[in-house]
Amino acid sequence: MIPLFVYGSLQPGGQYWPDYCEQRVEQLCPASVRGLLYDLPLGYPALVAAGSPESAWVQGYLLWLKSVTDLRNIDKLEGYQPERSAIENEYNRRQFDCYDVNHSQLITRAWAYEMHLDRVSGLKGTLLTSGKWSPI
Repeated sequence: MIPLFVYGSLQPGGQYWPDYCEQRVEQLCPASVRGLLYDLPLGYPALVAAGSPESAWVQGYLLWLKSVTDLRNIDKLEGYQPERSAIENEYNRRQFDCYDVNHSQLITRAWAYEMHLDRVSGLKGTLLTSGKWSPI
């Protein structure tokens, strides 16, 4: 199984949950990672970890995907290609320490999609101080 932290449209109830996750997830649980969360005018959020204060947390879900193929399909959705530079990708996939929702217990290291801060700024992202994103 492949651990993946999601915080936006891939979460249960999100736009892409049915097509990319629902039948491809072995287990899931609410979780959090350190970072800053931005709401983008495009209708989805962006996680930025670089330079985040220790007190900043992003809330979402830890999914355990059934196969590498499922992860590669999500890579395509997120505009991630490992051979491109960080600024060329829409999102970059990297590993984060993933904690429970109280930030007290490390669950595992998980993949998550992070956006380069320059891209977030260019898209005029708005910081979500709550660390939680909702499509409404």
